[in-house]
Amino acid sequence: MEDGKLRPANYWETSTYIVKLPSDKMPGLMEYEYMSIVATHALLPTDMTVNAQLTKLHLRDGKTRDILSIERFDRTAEGGKIHFEELNQRLGKASKDRYEGAYSEIANYIREAMEQEGVKQFYARLLSQFLLGNTDSHFKNFALFGGDNDCALTPNYDLAPTVNFQKSHVALGMRGEQFSDRNNPGKGSFTGNPVEYDYDKLDARILVTLGREFGLSNGEIKTIISELKSNIPAAIEAVMHDPCEMLDQLAGHNAGRNKQTNGHTTYREDFCNRIEGRWQKLFGGVDKYIERLESKTSQCTVR
Repeated sequence: MEDGKLRPANYWETSTYIVKLPSDKMPGLMEYEYMSIVATHALLPTDMTVNAQLTKLHLRDGKTRDILSIERFDRTAEGGKIHFEELNQRLGKASKDRYEGAYSEIANYIREAMEQEGVKQFYARLLSQFLLGNTDSHFKNFALFGGDNDCALTPNYDLAPTVNFQKSHVALGMRGEQFSDRNNPGKGSFTGNPVEYDYDKLDARILVTLGREFGLSNGEIKTIISELKSNIPAAIEAVMHDPCEMLDQLAGHNAGRNKQTNGHTTYREDFCNRIEGRWQKLFGGVDKYIERLESKTSQCTVR
């Protein structure tokens, strides 16, 4: 950044921003990722999310390019470096294996390092991204500051709503069923190996079971989902009133994988319509499903 203008860093400088360019194959990806960042700030107001803006990159030849600029969280105000490690590193996985495994591996590591509050934070992050249509939350898209016994999650990052375009499978595995243990109500073993679900198959049963797989209680799960729901109006308001004029462009007929706009819908309108539509599908049956689980637990206890 120089004189308020974003420019490429020189080779002797430490970069302070990450730049993402428009995609010819996925028109609108840059705009949708920006809106997802704006919405995540509102959906998770007590958590941290990267700061970003849709702006112009000023090139050395005098030309400019529209870009998504993301402020780096691993830099100090003076440009120094702050150490962090992605979860694939913490878990001893190679970069190429970032899609190999299950979300429970991350949850288990976070529980050891940050205890239950960290697991709740991680679960809320996952649910917020499923709501926004991001299925690409793999091992490299979660990271930690600090050492093994004194660490914290870095801000949310890489938040593109991928289901609007191509990727329909959730990045890591989840178990969708749980056998109850009559001798230990509320606990039990999870069936089979983790499954990489198609996004269209996600529902309340799978998402509640994911929380239970993480060791969260029904009450903790309900609280996290309730807080997420209560913040949806703020997320929609933030996107609809964001000052960026690029969001007022018409989304066109290639704005999404499953839904085509009528050519009269702006990026911001389309994004917000999707949030409202997804909520009922993903979370509409949460209360009834948890009631059934608690009823089964009660029956086991009586016996």
